[in-house]
Amino acid sequence: MARLTANRTFDAMVLHLSTTCFFPPGVRWRITMVPFSFDNRTFVLYCVSSSTSFYPFFWQDFLMTRSRRQQRLDQAVALLRQQYGEGILRRASELGRVAVPPHIRTGFAELDALTGCAGIPLDGLTILSGRTTSGKLTVAYKVLANAQASRPLPVALLDLTQSSDPDYLTRCGVGLPSLLLLRPRSGVEAVNLLLELVQSRQVQVVLMDGLPDLGTDRSALRHLNRSLPALQRLLHGSGCGVLLLDEPHPPWLRWLGWQRSAGVEQWAALHLSLERERWLMRDDDQLHGYQARVRLHKSRWARRGATASLGIHFNGTVHAARTW
Repeated sequence: MARLTANRTFDAMVLHLSTTCFFPPGVRWRITMVPFSFDNRTFVLYCVSSSTSFYPFFWQDFLMTRSRRQQRLDQAVALLRQQYGEGILRRASELGRVAVPPHIRTGFAELDALTGCAGIPLDGLTILSGRTTSGKLTVAYKVLANAQASRPLPVALLDLTQSSDPDYLTRCGVGLPSLLLLRPRSGVEAVNLLLELVQSRQVQVVLMDGLPDLGTDRSALRHLNRSLPALQRLLHGSGCGVLLLDEPHPPWLRWLGWQRSAGVEQWAALHLSLERERWLMRDDDQLHGYQARVRLHKSRWARRGATASLGIHFNGTVHAARTW
């Protein structure tokens, strides 16, 4: 069995090879590789020797010319930008100073700080996952309300669950006159409406309530996955944010990579999951809210894994605990 070690000596890379397979036992061989350039081409010089033998050196042109390498790199960059948008590539030196993107605040200071972008990003896709009474619907509705308060553009709600409650929307602060409520007849129609709303650039936030309902129709789910690259291109520079509400998957599905939203998660700029921790009761045993735990699964502006606790209080209107 061969043992290979390396150390750098001046401009040469020296490799020592000790073997009992191809060379006599106990003989220490020395392979010296000296790279050099000539006429804008890179060559390497080999010299193989031992304590008793010496092999003549030879050289080999093992790299392309600099101009050809640069040409191939430029072609690859142009292809990626054409397929995924201009902002898909950045220099590594720019990673430490990423600017905060356009965003909509959620109304929960702890959650805004957790995302790394001070809220829910515009020009991108966000996933909110959680079970019933986890707080995901409340957070989504508060985002709609804050979007309406920030700019005079309408917001849209794609209600695949057919269960949106106007009363709860109002208590979360959503203005019904500037809310576009759409109830598509099929999952494919829902995906087409989503693309058209983003392409119009006349809507600030689109909330799709019911990714699990979309996943029950395989043709609709395939249509969504095929449309994700086009959706990403439409979102870039649109000033519109897309929120998708999902439910958590069993761990074994995630381990096997069989979760229905795997394709969506790949394209998402932000992924948050919420879970209710406990109900909040008054001294007279009256329910007045609940406490939820939010976990960051993915963000382009922060490290995943961070968590925060949200207190959601309600009494006629829904507030964050800090503003109650």
